[in-house]
Amino acid sequence: MIRYTLVYATPVHRSLDRNVILVEKSKPDWQRGRLNLPGGKVEPGETPLQCANRELLEETGISACDSKLLGVMKGDGWMIHVAWAGFRGDQIVRQGPDEPVHELPLRVALTAPRLIPNLLIVIPLCDAQVAGWTMIEVAATVWEVRV
Repeated sequence: MIRYTLVYATPVHRSLDRNVILVEKSKPDWQRGRLNLPGGKVEPGETPLQCANRELLEETGISACDSKLLGVMKGDGWMIHVAWAGFRGDQIVRQGPDEPVHELPLRVALTAPRLIPNLLIVIPLCDAQVAGWTMIEVAATVWEVRV
C-alpha cells in the first residue's frame, strides 16, 4: 500500500479570518493546475507525521511548531494521512518554482473551481480540528465518511 500525507496548516494563534495554504500542483498529471493541500509520499522509515512536517517545509517553507494527525483517506492500494500543522504566523510562505503556493481565505478556497473536490470535505474537518475520521473512496467521486 502506498502512503501519502496532506497537511492543513494554520497559524498557532488563529484569527476568525483564517487562510488556507494550497499548492498549485504540476504533478501527477491528473492534478496539474489543481489546488491541493501540501503533502507527498511517506518515505521508508518515516512516520506519517514526520512526512507531513517535511512536505510542508519543502513545499511552502513553513516550519511546523506543532502538529497532529487528524484523519485518513483510503482507496484501492493507497492511504492518505491528513495532518494539522500549526506554525508561527510571522513565517513567510515561500513560493516554489514548479508548484506555486497560494494563501487563500477559507471561504475563497472552498469555492475555488480548481480545488481538488474531496477537499470540500477534508478542509472543514481539519479546520474544526475533528480527529479520528476516515474517508473511504467508494467510486471515482463518491466517498464514505466516518467520524
